[in-house]
Amino acid sequence: IRRRQLIELCGKHKVLIVEDCTYSELYYYDNPPPPSMFALSGGEGVLKLGTFSKVIATGLRAGWVQGRKDYIEAMGRVRFDMGTSPILNHMLANFIGSGQLEPHIEKMKQIYGKKIDTLVNSLNENCAPYVKFSKPGGGFFFWFECIGVDSQSLVDAAAEEGLVISTSANYYLDKENSSDKSHVRLAFSNASLDDLNEIGVRLGNAFNKLMA
Repeated sequence: IRRRQLIELCGKHKVLIVEDCTYSELYYYDNPPPPSMFALSGGEGVLKLGTFSKVIATGLRAGWVQGRKDYIEAMGRVRFDMGTSPILNHMLANFIGSGQLEPHIEKMKQIYGKKIDTLVNSLNENCAPYVKFSKPGGGFFFWFECIGVDSQSLVDAAAEEGLVISTSANYYLDKENSSDKSHVRLAFSNASLDDLNEIGVRLGNAFNKLMA
């Protein structure tokens, strides 16, 4: 409902919506995201952006845009790509044209889903009294709420255990004055299953030291 309301509001005031769908294809457990605003609007008043760096390889630095023909033509007239490799673009086009992209994405979803399950099990086994979270249904990041300690103290204690984690304050516009002192973000996409198991152990050690 809120997406439709936003589309109507922007349409009324002639504001173009630029929709970032970077992680929309990476959903797990047969739990797809809501329809995009591009789909809901029939492409009117919306540009939909995506990237190949999340679903194929992080170093690609190549993406795509979907929009009405006149929007795309207008973008083409002012195109400036900072020297993106033509060879890379041809490789991507061939990969997509070969029909391999969708099977590849499905494979990656299974891999990342298993990583989330491993991290959830590790946190439940080692940090259960100290964390509260909802299992993420997609993307590359895992958020949890600290119980009994503030997030910055946990970040500092985790660093002593060899873990680099981030407080939620880093993602606020005014992070110095953020009122959220209890949430932490973990990145799981590049970690091995063994590392994800170890994360819970080390976070548990950090919590135990803080609560002692």
